[in-house]
Amino acid sequence: MKLFLPIVIFLSLFVSPLAAQQDAHFDHPGCKTHEIEKRRVEAFAKRAQLVPIAAEDYDVHYYRLDITFPSDGTLPFHGSVYMEVRSLIDDLGSITYNLGDSGDIDSIVVAGERIPTSSITRTQDVVEVQLPSTLQRQEILGLTTYYRHPYGGSAVTMKSVQNVDLGKQILSIASQAEPYDARYWWPCKDDPADKADSVDIIFTVDEPLYPVSQGVVLSDISNGDGTRTVHWQSHYPIVTYLVSIAAAEYNYKAYEFTHSGKTMPVGNWWYGHPADNAEGYAQDMLSGLQVLSDLFIPYPYMNEKYGMAEYEWGGAMEHQTVSSMGFYNTDVVIHELMHQWFGDKVTCATFEHIWLNEGWATYGEALFRESRGGLPALKAMMATAAYYGPGTIFVNNPKQNTGSIFSGNLSYNKASWVVHMLRHVVGDEDFFAATKKYLGGDGNENYRSVTTDEFQQYYEDESGMDLDAFFQQWIYGEYYPTYQFEWGSTENGGMYDVTVDIQQLYIPDRQLFTMPIDLYFAFSDGSDTTIVVQNDEENEQYSFSFPAKPELVKLDPDAWILKRVIETVKNPTFDRGVLVVNGIDWDVEAYTQDLQTMFSDSTISGGMPYTLWDLFPNPSAAYPSSVPEPIGSGAVPANVLGQFCTVVWLGNAYNGDDAAWANTSIYEYIKAGGN
Repeated sequence: MKLFLPIVIFLSLFVSPLAAQQDAHFDHPGCKTHEIEKRRVEAFAKRAQLVPIAAEDYDVHYYRLDITFPSDGTLPFHGSVYMEVRSLIDDLGSITYNLGDSGDIDSIVVAGERIPTSSITRTQDVVEVQLPSTLQRQEILGLTTYYRHPYGGSAVTMKSVQNVDLGKQILSIASQAEPYDARYWWPCKDDPADKADSVDIIFTVDEPLYPVSQGVVLSDISNGDGTRTVHWQSHYPIVTYLVSIAAAEYNYKAYEFTHSGKTMPVGNWWYGHPADNAEGYAQDMLSGLQVLSDLFIPYPYMNEKYGMAEYEWGGAMEHQTVSSMGFYNTDVVIHELMHQWFGDKVTCATFEHIWLNEGWATYGEALFRESRGGLPALKAMMATAAYYGPGTIFVNNPKQNTGSIFSGNLSYNKASWVVHMLRHVVGDEDFFAATKKYLGGDGNENYRSVTTDEFQQYYEDESGMDLDAFFQQWIYGEYYPTYQFEWGSTENGGMYDVTVDIQQLYIPDRQLFTMPIDLYFAFSDGSDTTIVVQNDEENEQYSFSFPAKPELVKLDPDAWILKRVIETVKNPTFDRGVLVVNGIDWDVEAYTQDLQTMFSDSTISGGMPYTLWDLFPNPSAAYPSSVPEPIGSGAVPANVLGQFCTVVWLGNAYNGDDAAWANTSIYEYIKAGGN
């Protein structure tokens, strides 16, 4: 879908060195997962501000959900939830758990004994049950809640939708519970730090709907009264927000995935697009299973399944063993799959640390691109995730600021850059080794909830490095480094002495960053080298000596640091006319025709001859005949800018254009006299 046209940007019209940042770009084609996910929590944000901390004096071992979902939306869904808990203290006299205040409790049963209403207290979404007798440390208790909940105000949606392949309207029933909304469709201890060891999920729906959920199917029974009951079971630890229902009259196709000597079923349940599209997404899913299992550890739920089930929440959600999909493209498919490792198996202990889920899942998209297209594909993907604005990745007071949990710029994009930078700081070998240890083996104890401090420890242990400064500046601090960069060389007895001056700007208004920086040197004899320097001062000079004359020096040429670079434009000649810098990706279908039209009718140059520089690699379909071959790609070096009297930048703030702008010495060029 084409939503807006590219914009020709003439540099002389700009007066501010920093483009305005937006938290979401819903208008862009290929809308990112986090941008859609953020929409679904807004409806629940106000009530989530009222959420108290769940009880910490007991641990949940097991849930059994047995719920009936009528197709008549005026009727409540209803059923029972059995919760088995272990006391963590002596003399535990009450159990506190969660159920939304719109839900009605019919009865509560403990050890076969119905609890009197006088022993049940409800305050908003908290239920407190006085026990018939106290529990001692390590004692086990079973509690069953029989309840009803209207669809309205719940975390379950019911909608009439079109099944494209069947050519008819069908009903969709689906849940969406992250971050704090499991309580709005089933009674539970709604705390991401407390994983149940296993769960049985029994859903009854009207035929021909089929309810998809966690784990494997134990039974599928037609009840003879127009309803069917499907019993799902999972023996992997799970948090409450990852329990789900997605029910519809689905199209279905089964696959298999084999890794490390194990084979598991893979399923695709869909209705909203043709079968050939569904097959393409399924192949992305299967490819992703292979790539991510090879990179990290085998898929964490090999004894059960993985799948995708379409639903009507408008985004996508990493429900354990089966992602719910309201939006499809390759990146979304990989993002939700990546969550099975990062977010499902290993889960943020509180939503202050949501970046451990979402930053990793976003970086998974880039890793998948890298597996197909190498470093250039990785760099291009990371450029689309660059964020040049304020705010911390660590989420302060998430229960009072629910919307900040799903900040696309911070929890997703900038957080993916933290993972990317950490990879380069410790090196690939230590990075992937530490990540495998972080994910752990297949024992239940490894399906756990963690904090940033725990995560950090794995990478320090593996690399032997002290990473405190790294995590403090990137997770708990704001912004990014802006480097002012100059270099020069002099001949000295057959050698060339080179100095590189790096200044961090905006200090002390912004924090000083401590980072290793790659410096790339290209020489007159065709050779090149990269040297890593440690940068931890506001002004630093680095000295080198080489046997060949340096022709070019680049700071962080492979873009391993989220940064801005301002390189001085020295001795400009301004003798080469017009340079057109194309910042729009030819391979984004929504823009291809507009680009071809603009270049062919001389809109770009006003009919004047021009030289082209492309921020992107050559388009897969080759350049139109009206477009000259570019003289380079990627960020434009300062010495290239200085050759042209006029620079025209064609951009749309999408797919890496912002990052390229931030790392091109535009304002140095203008200060030097360019147009």
